[in-house]
Amino acid sequence: MKKHDDVQHQIVKLLTLPGAREIVQSHRWAHEGDRCHELLTSLLLRAIQLPERQVRFLAARLRFLGLMEVSEWASGEDEARTLRKRALSVLEEAGVKADDAARAVTVLQETSEAIQKAFDGKMQRFLRTVGDKALTDLLSALSLKTLPKAEARAALAFWLQNVAALPISLGRESTDRFCRDHGVNRETLLQSTDELDLNVAVLDDLIHHYERLSAQSVTCSLGAQDDSQNLERAK
Repeated sequence: MKKHDDVQHQIVKLLTLPGAREIVQSHRWAHEGDRCHELLTSLLLRAIQLPERQVRFLAARLRFLGLMEVSEWASGEDEARTLRKRALSVLEEAGVKADDAARAVTVLQETSEAIQKAFDGKMQRFLRTVGDKALTDLLSALSLKTLPKAEARAALAFWLQNVAALPISLGRESTDRFCRDHGVNRETLLQSTDELDLNVAVLDDLIHHYERLSAQSVTCSLGAQDDSQNLERAK
C-alpha cells in the first residue's frame, strides 16, 4: 500500500469516530467538491439565460450524472467529447436554448481544464494560497505583542476559517503529533486531505477530537486499573 493510501485511510478513519458527523456538519464547506461545484454553478448562471433556481437545479442534475467533474473534463479529448454530448443532451432536454447550452458546456470544459492545469484540479489549493497570504498580512498588520506568535497565528487562522471559510490549517500541535504517529509530514497529510476533497479545517477539528477521545479512553483505562487494584487489596 502506498504511503498516501495509508494516510488517506487514517483520515477516513477519523470520519468514523463518534461525534465526527457533528464536526463535519459544523463546517459550511466540509467537502471541497461542493466549493468547486459552486464555482462551476456561478459560471453556468452567466452562460444560461434562466432564473437562478432553475440553473442550480440543472447544475445539481449534471453533478449527479457525473458531468461536473473537473478531472473528467480535463482527462482528454475523447472523454470531453463524450461529456459534452451528454451535458448538451441534459440541458437541451430541460429547455435550455441550443446556443446557451453550447456556451454552458464550453464554459465547463474550459474552466475544468484551467483548474486542472493551474491547481491540479483542486480549487482549495488556490483558496489556501489566498488564505495563507491573508494570514501573513494580518499577522504583520496587527503586530500582536501580548500573545506568542504561534497563538496569534492560531487565533487569526481560526477567524479566517470561520468568517471566510478558507481551507487553512490552525497549525495545532495535535496535527504534528498525528503526523509523527503515522510517519508522515504535514505536506503529505495536506496532499492526502486534498485528494479526498476534505476541507483541511475539518481535518484540524477531527484530529483534535481524536486526541480528546484517546485521552478520555486512557483515563478510563487507568481508572479501571485503579479499581482493579483496589479490589485486589480488598480481598
